[in-house]
Amino acid sequence: MVPPYPSPTDPVTKLADERSYELPFSQDVIGDALGISLAFVNRVLRRISSQARS
Repeated sequence: MVPPYPSPTDPVTKLADERSYELPFSQDVIGDALGISLAFVNRVLRRISSQARS
């Protein structure tokens, strides 16, 4: 049976902490997956990043 929460030693859990996380995909891959342009992905990620800093 799979535990309901990831183990602290699980490699996936090491991608995040309380304030951030690593997203191991390029902006190009994200845009292709969502059907949006690379420029739009970049703009949204910059906006999210600037909001997180304020």
